[in-house]
Amino acid sequence: MVSVPAQYDPLIKEMSSSTGIPYDVIAAQAQAESNFSATARSSAGALGWLQFLPSTYNTYAARAGVGQGTEFNPASEAKVYDVFMGDLLKQFHGNLRNALAAYNAGPGNLQAGYGYADKILGASGAPSTIQTTGLPIPGLGGGLSISGILGNIFGDLRDILERFGLIVLGGVLIIVGIHILSGGNAGGQVTNITEQAAGAGAPAKGKHAAETGKVAGKTGASEAIEAAAVA
Repeated sequence: MVSVPAQYDPLIKEMSSSTGIPYDVIAAQAQAESNFSATARSSAGALGWLQFLPSTYNTYAARAGVGQGTEFNPASEAKVYDVFMGDLLKQFHGNLRNALAAYNAGPGNLQAGYGYADKILGASGAPSTIQTTGLPIPGLGGGLSISGILGNIFGDLRDILERFGLIVLGGVLIIVGIHILSGGNAGGQVTNITEQAAGAGAPAKGKHAAETGKVAGKTGASEAIEAAAVA
């Protein structure tokens, strides 16, 4: 475990409370960044005990409630860390390893930062699979947090809704296909019915003609009999 200088102990406790990141992880990160030197300056231009690039620091300073260019103030840099790491944890759904990698190499270059992240997690004794973000749940330790759990729940719910949406879409397409096919069959059925009706009508007409002929024949016979009687 890391030996934390007394002046940094309350800052790290506050940072752990604000982000949900275990105290030992933040301590190991600070040691890796500057060995707790408030005036540290890297060859890349990163400043302070948490080694922020001025461009990154100034982007988050206002949200953290501190002035720009205050990297050498440990308390101010701790507040910027809270906001910056909080955003990274949200972006990576509480995956601390990814958040640490992004802190070191940028969100779009996680592979380059995994060595850094694993070094810190190893030095702190925390597992590489730790999930954490937001306010810790009392009694459950820093590895679990309210927002982290909710983030996972909502992430799972989002996945379920997306899959349900695909299922509904598939069902709609199937129904539309059935409707189209049914429409074609209905047209054929109408045609068949019409043809059947026409076919049925023909015999009816023939029968009617035959019956009419029979009536006419009977009428002619009657008239002949009557004429013979008169004669």
